[in-house]
Amino acid sequence: MVLEGERDMKCQLVLDGESNDLLNRLARPRGNNRSFVVRQALRVYAAIEEYLDELEKDPRFRRMMDASEDDIRAGRLHSQRAAERLVRRRRG
Repeated sequence: MVLEGERDMKCQLVLDGESNDLLNRLARPRGNNRSFVVRQALRVYAAIEEYLDELEKDPRFRRMMDASEDDIRAGRLHSQRAAERLVRRRRG
């Protein structure tokens, strides 16, 4: 979406090798349009950040996180690895 008065802006950035390879891989099926991939990635990232900001404001989410923290401190939660071992023992 281009708003009135907006124009394309050139931007220079530095990528590590892995990020550059990923950008090229994502751009290839899009006519090697790296700018398109970066614009889309920024929009997705902004949407995720906005969602997380709203989620963190939700009192129900805050209560759930506080309860989880209490469970961790009290030793009522297990790591994924420990849970998998427990399930394997129970199965056989």
